[in-house]
Amino acid sequence: MCSVPDIGEITMREIFFTVIVVSLNAAETIKATVDSILYQRGGDFEIIVKDGLSDDGTLSLLPLDERIRVFSQRDASVYDAMNQAIVHAKGKYLIFMNCGDRFPAPDVLMRARQFIEAEQDPGMDVFYGDYCKDHRTFAQNPHTDRKHFLKEGFCHQSVFFSRLLFERFGNYNTAFRICADYEIMVRFFVNGATFHHMRIPVCDYQGGGISDREENLPRVRLEGNMVRKLYFTSGERLQYLCGKIKQHLNVNSMIKNSRAVQKLYALYSRLFGGNHFRGTRGNIVRIEGILRHVDINIRGRGNNVVVRRPQHINNFHVFINGKDNSIEIDENCLIKDLTLWIEDDNNRIRIGKDTLFCGICQLSCIEGTEISIGERCMFSSGINIRTGDSHSILDSDGKRINPSQDIHIGNHVWVGQNVTVLKNSEIPNNSVCGTGTIITKKFDGAGLILSGIPGKIVKDNINWCFERL
Repeated sequence: MCSVPDIGEITMREIFFTVIVVSLNAAETIKATVDSILYQRGGDFEIIVKDGLSDDGTLSLLPLDERIRVFSQRDASVYDAMNQAIVHAKGKYLIFMNCGDRFPAPDVLMRARQFIEAEQDPGMDVFYGDYCKDHRTFAQNPHTDRKHFLKEGFCHQSVFFSRLLFERFGNYNTAFRICADYEIMVRFFVNGATFHHMRIPVCDYQGGGISDREENLPRVRLEGNMVRKLYFTSGERLQYLCGKIKQHLNVNSMIKNSRAVQKLYALYSRLFGGNHFRGTRGNIVRIEGILRHVDINIRGRGNNVVVRRPQHINNFHVFINGKDNSIEIDENCLIKDLTLWIEDDNNRIRIGKDTLFCGICQLSCIEGTEISIGERCMFSSGINIRTGDSHSILDSDGKRINPSQDIHIGNHVWVGQNVTVLKNSEIPNNSVCGTGTIITKKFDGAGLILSGIPGKIVKDNINWCFERL
């Protein structure tokens, strides 16, 4: 092993960062990388260039600077080269760069040190920033939990590792030819290292490395799964697998409806959904897709609950007390915080496709009535739709005067926040119900703005769209 150039000792000054650059026949790229490091403000860093016996003149291109130390030795892989360099590092924090990568600004190390020193007792922590690629800045996830690391790590060149972590938990595992950086981040995390996000671009990432090559993608997937098997439970891995399949199906919708996929969705929902189904015997309950916090409670027989391929379903509650009732929700609806309440027999709730329930909404249907909602509607939060009063109002002769009656909402209707729709109401196509409106009757025509208590027409001949134009 040799050190080139030999320009005296640098141990007299404090070394806060060690920047490790690994190279092999990198004459075209190494100078830009090293120059971007030397341009950093302050003298609190050293550069270790670990070269794998280049024969293209790589080392001759390095400038003479006492902050650069070079170690030239054969290595088995890029991670083996990093391990060889770690042994010689004097800095409190280590960052690894490939030839071609650069710091995007001359104050990266200065700002990183300020961030690190602002933390109380950083100890064995990891600090990571954002990264640049192809003239764009990519923000990394500021939340570091098991769910994040189950999916991925962070851009390796944007991470500052405490040197104490390597001393306590070991160096890169060279059994991983491509994903050793992912493995070591997960290893440090599960052993208690705290990951801190810095809102600064740390690295201008060139890309094109071994993990980016298309022919290596099967190996990347294999090694990634090996890491997950080492550090995560079988339940966590199954959840990750189902999530990947769901993501794939969202892109490849043609196979979304296959029986095998629906069985996989059902398995995922049972294991991770937090769902409760009671009283389904003697009734038909068919809810497709991945379910989260779905509560079905049925008292009675001959009831049907059918939800076809929602785009999202979370916090969906159904209560039925009666027989021969029907709930039908067509495909591609967004169901969030929706409660459907049915009492008595022969009630029906129908919701058309592409309809969005964006907040807390309750639909109540009693005494054999119907609530029908068309396609492409949008409901805000705090909405109450009721076909009846739940209790009887009598005249002087004891005759009931408040029978329950149907409610019909047309296609492409926008219902605003805290709207109430009462029995015997009808809202026509392309209409808008303003915040706090109470709808008490049928409206004719189309393209209306309804507002007030009780609701009345304040404008007609309008239309609306989901986008802000």
